[in-house]
Amino acid sequence: MRAAALLLLVSAGAAQEEPAPRWRFDFRNGDRLHGELRRIRDGALTLSLESDPHRVLSVPLRKVTRASRLATEEEDTGPEEIVRLRDDTVLLGRFRGVVDGKIEFKVRTIGRIALAGDEVAEYLPTEAVVRAYYRTLTAPRTADLGFPISRSRFAALWRDLGQEDRNDAWEAQRVLARAGPYAVAHLGERLRYLPDAPARLRRLVAWLDHEDPEIRRLAHAELFVLRHVAEPVLRDALPTVKAPEARRRIEELLVPAPIEPDDARAHEDVRRVLRAIALLEEMGSPEARDVLSRVAAGDPAAATVRAARESLHRLGAAD
Repeated sequence: MRAAALLLLVSAGAAQEEPAPRWRFDFRNGDRLHGELRRIRDGALTLSLESDPHRVLSVPLRKVTRASRLATEEEDTGPEEIVRLRDDTVLLGRFRGVVDGKIEFKVRTIGRIALAGDEVAEYLPTEAVVRAYYRTLTAPRTADLGFPISRSRFAALWRDLGQEDRNDAWEAQRVLARAGPYAVAHLGERLRYLPDAPARLRRLVAWLDHEDPEIRRLAHAELFVLRHVAEPVLRDALPTVKAPEARRRIEELLVPAPIEPDDARAHEDVRRVLRAIALLEEMGSPEARDVLSRVAAGDPAAATVRAARESLHRLGAAD
């Protein structure tokens, strides 16, 4: 009986998931294909064909002249996505496509950047990541089956989770807790990005010397918001920075200053992650512990990583 109910829930989850956006792929040899982007990893793009979804191809990025979504209206309205670079930087924003072998990614707060194929360790579309988690739930290890939740619904709940109004955040936590392992699937995807991760802060510092003056300006603005958590990274970087403008910006950021109300966005990002970690601890399921373990494996210089480690410690003590 339980297995039958589970199958119905999994089927319902698949039905509620929005269809993956169709993509067009143009290649240097003149070929053009339509299908779904599965992932980008180690300089290669993996896609499935629209004409034969079970056929999966892996193509070196250098052979791709353009890869772009056909459903362009989703580019700025869908859930934010994640790309992981080889230096362990995790960027949050929206994947825009591939142009002449380079990956175009619109980084939140920074804008559009072009990444060489050898800079990118991995990009997985949000829907692919969540679908992979859903597949692991065909035999969940928890007593509570929960209920499937679409990625657009999760995006709204994730936004509310960081609200300063505790009532909005509490309601989001309540819904996510009721969704059970299906909420864990989405939380696991989103918690690959930690706003205070030292690798991300080091990437922002590097962009202070970017050739594009707008990216330099925006990187400085982002570091200004995060200056209180970024101070150790900024101090480590200062002796190695040669460009006068970049040095001046870092020195300005290191001038002691009180936390102002305008810094609320940084606190919102960190607050959202800390509340998600607390929710996973409260759920305490094997799936939730798996996600906490992955977060806890990060750099302990990040407060979010330390919070995940403390949650695991408390869960272990409660066993």
